Amino acid sequence: MNTSIKIGKLYGIPIKLHVTLMIVVALIAWSIGANMLLIANSLGIPDPGVSTGVMSYMIGLILAGLFVSVLIHELAHSTVSIKNDVKVTEISL
Repeated sequence: MNTSIKIGKLYGIPIKLHVTLMIVVALIAWSIGANMLLIANSLGIPDPGVSTGVMSYMIGLILAGLFVSVLIHELAHSTVSIKNDVKVTEISL
């Protein structure tokens, strides 16, 4: 069963997105979004006054940020491997 989706190529290296990353990133973003008011209160922000629509955008930004950080992390691994003459056949996120 193929559980990865090819999302592109970078420097000739195929990049694949595994279904578990999508699930984990979505759960983390949901967890942070669901607790946004609690987090704000613990930081000393009494009532941020964020509407539901703005909250959706904030959760989207968190989700995108988590995805991009994992991508940059894996690209760094690939860069180090290439510099050390290790062949990189694919990047699985």
